[in-house]
Amino acid sequence: MVFSIQQALEQYRGTDRQNIQEQLSQLQEALRAHETPLRDDSLLAWQFAQGKLHPPWRFQDVVFELLLMRFLYEHTAYPEILSHVVAGVQPVTAALLQDWIIPVVKIKVLQQHPGGLPDQWPWENKKT
Repeated sequence: MVFSIQQALEQYRGTDRQNIQEQLSQLQEALRAHETPLRDDSLLAWQFAQGKLHPPWRFQDVVFELLLMRFLYEHTAYPEILSHVVAGVQPVTAALLQDWIIPVVKIKVLQQHPGGLPDQWPWENKKT
């Protein structure tokens, strides 16, 4: 089953729902400035909107990470490499995945990618 922000949001009412929706709207606006939609399956965005990231993340760090994830998935071999690494490590716990596997794979992919992390995201309109 794939995670969905919209489905998870249906479980909230009142002020809690409004607060989460406000955080999500702010993320959407910030991502829109970089021509990037907020993915409905973003667990990072959901946890940030709920205030449940530990340790807490700054808003701009969440935006950067969401943009980085788009870059990694669309412009590098990150998905394939991560899949192979996870398949080779059993059992994979959520903590092991989040704290060690994903960060190390990100770093290695960026080190091997020609040019590393770009100065400008490839999907943004180039201002000339």
